[in-house]
Amino acid sequence: MKKIKLSVNCWNENLFYKLLNTKVDKIIFGIKGFSCRFNNYITLDQLRNIVKNKNDKKISICLNNLYHENEIKSLEKLLKELSTINIDELIFHDFAIAQIVYENNYDFRLNYNPETLNVNYGQVDFFIKNGFSAFTLARELLISEVIEIANNKKTLEIEMQIHGFTFFMHSNWKIISNFKKYLDTKNEEYDDNSKFYEIREDLRTLKNLIYEDHFGTHMFSGFVLCGCKKIKQLENIDYLKIDPIFRTENWAINVINIYYDLLENRIDENECYKRLSNLEKEYKLSESFLGKISEMPHIEKGVDNEQ
Repeated sequence: MKKIKLSVNCWNENLFYKLLNTKVDKIIFGIKGFSCRFNNYITLDQLRNIVKNKNDKKISICLNNLYHENEIKSLEKLLKELSTINIDELIFHDFAIAQIVYENNYDFRLNYNPETLNVNYGQVDFFIKNGFSAFTLARELLISEVIEIANNKKTLEIEMQIHGFTFFMHSNWKIISNFKKYLDTKNEEYDDNSKFYEIREDLRTLKNLIYEDHFGTHMFSGFVLCGCKKIKQLENIDYLKIDPIFRTENWAINVINIYYDLLENRIDENECYKRLSNLEKEYKLSESFLGKISEMPHIEKGVDNEQ
């Protein structure tokens, strides 16, 4: 099997220096005001220091907001600053970023990640024509669909999430604070991604995770995506991403090391799954769309004992 690389979202310098001692290949950061769905964000000064000390790691900046007209000048200023820093890749959602990069002839590798839209290989030629280097697959793909796209990626790299809570909904509305205001509860500010609520439909067993920040409301699966048993079928995927949102630094390091034990054949899929399960005290592991439809936690119905 060809070498599959691991990538991971990172939220501070302390975790970055810990990651230097792992075999993770790509470290992804967000920047406050321009990125969302990270545990925290780094500054440009911190980024400059990180790039100077990255060793053989690739450093990606994820700018995954959708930007309004009044934010474009700030975005242009940020991209100009980033062009002076030796980062390896820009992960983006809004095509405004690709347009600004094109107009200014910036030398960025571009990784297009619109979260839910990359679902077939019909877009590959468009990505290549527009100078993209990579794209990130949607999480809502069956394993057969992932393989089909990976086999038709041409010159592009493909990235996909392999582990962690899965994001599936974002609204610009401040749903939590509006709800609390309607209930006449204490008005709070929501700008800390470590604080989230659990929400569940009456007829579902699964709770989802929901939190609010400056950009609105974000919802995640109440299960942990775990695709380790499908590794052998993912040999044409270039990067498998671990997302540690809502988790600790130690959790991230442990998960990375367990996956690398699997990728380097020190353990098999069953042992990998067992070790990953031991890290979870509260949340269920699931292959989600990569597994059998009948086993997806999202469709489980029935009221459990907890009210």
